[in-house]
Amino acid sequence: MHPADEYVRLKDQIRALEARAHALRYKFISGQAPLASNAVEISVQRQKRRVFIRDSLPDYILKEPSLWEEDVSDVVTYQAASAEKRGGAASEDANMVIDDW
Repeated sequence: MHPADEYVRLKDQIRALEARAHALRYKFISGQAPLASNAVEISVQRQKRRVFIRDSLPDYILKEPSLWEEDVSDVVTYQAASAEKRGGAASEDANMVIDDW
């Protein structure tokens, strides 16, 4: 499998696993699922944190560069290759193309 195709396949699997984890988290928090099995015990706690209400900050703070840091991230995105590049018809799934390496 081509590394680009593998990457897309992994991202799709991660997305499905995260959706399942989110659904289970909801069930634990809402009391719809038991919190203990024979092997694991789940703990549900509420945590608070303070956050700024950005729209309420004075303009001079928002415009003062010394009060802010820039964060840089490497971002990898993907899209299906064109039908011409694949040598066939357009893909049904625009986010994933699987070809042998």
